[in-house]
Amino acid sequence: MKVTNKKELDEMIVELTRKKVQQKNQLIQQYRKTTDSFRPANLVKHAFKDLSHSPDVRNNVLSFAAELGVGLLTKNLLWGSSASLIKRIFGNTIKTGVTRAAISNTDKIKAYGTAIYNNIFKRKRTDDD
Repeated sequence: MKVTNKKELDEMIVELTRKKVQQKNQLIQQYRKTTDSFRPANLVKHAFKDLSHSPDVRNNVLSFAAELGVGLLTKNLLWGSSASLIKRIFGNTIKTGVTRAAISNTDKIKAYGTAIYNNIFKRKRTDDD
């Protein structure tokens, strides 16, 4: 837009000044959002949020927890904290075998766990409802 007289020049100056103030306010707001997002608490929160929404990570964590739980449960149920070397070796061998079985059947274990959870904590529908 060409300015041909003083009135148009004054209008253009006012408009550009208004635009400058608006851009400065937007820049300040963006700076505040950016500095807030780089606070350590927010970084950790967003990292866990991103991880929890990833199905691969969630499945891997559930599988690891199931494997660890099955292994520890098996060893502790069978032998507990035994002082005998032979019992400890045998317990570790069985724990390894059960853990390997759990690794190869994680989908089945997850399905059974989900079914048990739903049977215990979910209200069953009856014909009266």
